[in-house]
Amino acid sequence: VGLSQPKLIRPAHARNQFSLLLPTCPGKNYVLEYETSLRAATWTPATTVSGHGGLQVLTDAAATNSPRFYRVRVW
Repeated sequence: VGLSQPKLIRPAHARNQFSLLLPTCPGKNYVLEYETSLRAATWTPATTVSGHGGLQVLTDAAATNSPRFYRVRVW
């Protein structure tokens, strides 16, 4: 059975920090990654959390005012 796309809740940028809430599943890992181009071959991990069945906060604590694209990977 495949995983569905995670629903990102309340993405926000304030004081050089980007964060969002994410519903998680026990036993799964979630990584928030960023890059300045959607065509980048590799993305930079900002934070990784383990799922516990509830909401988790994913944060990029070094999000400056320069444009960034974000994605969440699950494994």
